[in-house]
Amino acid sequence: MPTSLLISRRALLASAAFALVASAMPGVAMALEEETLLGVDIPDSFTGNVDAPVTIIEYWSPTCGYCTTFLNETYPRLKSDYLDTGKARLAIRPFVRNALDAVVFLVAEVAGRDRAPVVVEYFMRNQERWINTEDRLAAMKEVAAEAGITPMLFESALLNRELLNRLNLMRKQAIEVFGIQGTPAVFVNGTLLPGAANYDSIAAQIASTP
Repeated sequence: MPTSLLISRRALLASAAFALVASAMPGVAMALEEETLLGVDIPDSFTGNVDAPVTIIEYWSPTCGYCTTFLNETYPRLKSDYLDTGKARLAIRPFVRNALDAVVFLVAEVAGRDRAPVVVEYFMRNQERWINTEDRLAAMKEVAAEAGITPMLFESALLNRELLNRLNLMRKQAIEVFGIQGTPAVFVNGTLLPGAANYDSIAAQIASTP
């Protein structure tokens, strides 16, 4: 049974980097009804044609190395081949596995709905700077400042209990209802792909979708 994550300075400083990047996905694809999959506490924001016949949903965590690989290698190809061509739409969902993930999502929220994904991506592309350091909180403040988040906004973001509660609900639902065991977790038209999905496995699933 998943437990709710709470943010504290102790949790931020004690998180073990090597424990944050594991991906343990099911070995067999599983399918969900789209109506069930779209019923989440934090509304989806789609990239691509909103009326596209293919819906791709990815759960990711800022501390996940495989998620950064997806961002750098898989996403550009999906965007070029499927999103920009109107063949598919993509939503990225937060999956909080630890206090560091929670901080990134909370801090990104103060940037506004349009810029929040950019802030999360900036943290992900600079993972080594704030994960592999002794004072993670200071390092995260530095990265946030480079993304346009002032120290005052950073501190105020951590007080957003409403969003933290919704992040915890998203995590609980993802594990208990959607069967997610790690990140990145990718659904194509309701089917959860096995393993750490990449461009080829996503393209293959799209091709096999009626």
